[in-house]
Amino acid sequence: MAALRWVGCSAAALLLAACGGQGEGDAPAPAEAVPSAEAVAPGEPAMGEIWGDWVVRKASLSNPDGPVQAYGSAELDALKGLELTITSDEILWTGPHIDGDDPQYFSFRDACEYPQIVPGDTSETVAITCAGDTTFGPPGEQTRLSGDDSLTLPWYDGVTLELQRLP
Repeated sequence: MAALRWVGCSAAALLLAACGGQGEGDAPAPAEAVPSAEAVAPGEPAMGEIWGDWVVRKASLSNPDGPVQAYGSAELDALKGLELTITSDEILWTGPHIDGDDPQYFSFRDACEYPQIVPGDTSETVAITCAGDTTFGPPGEQTRLSGDDSLTLPWYDGVTLELQRLP
C-alpha cells in the first residue's frame, strides 16, 4: 500500500516541479520517506504487478461436484489462449471466441473501466473493482497473484482461470 501512496506523491511532486509549484518554505520529502524495493515482504507480490498482458493457460471448474456445470471439457479447453490486458484505464479480454457470436462467451465481452486494485484477504490476493463500484468477475471473489508471473482468476459459472504473464 505504501508503494501506491509513494507513486501518487511522486506524481504530485513531479507536477509541482514541472509547474514551478514548490513554494518558499516547502521542503522536499526526506529521502527516508521514499520506500525501497525491500519494502515489499519476500514472497508478497506488489499490487502493481497485475498490470500487463496475460494469457489463459488452464481453465477448470472451481467445484466440479457443485451445482453449476455450465462448462464442459470442450468449453474449458476453448478458453485456453484467451488474453487479458490489464491497464489503469481498463481490463479487456481478447481472443477469437470473444469476437465471434457464441453466447457462451458473453461474460468475457464486458470491459472493466478504470479498475481499482485493492489488497485482498491475504498477501497474495487482490480485489478488483471497476468504475461504478462493480466487480471484475463474480462478486466476492479475489484474484491471486503468484511470484512466478501467474494469476488465478475466479470467473463466472464456477470457472477458475489460470493465466500466465505474456513477455
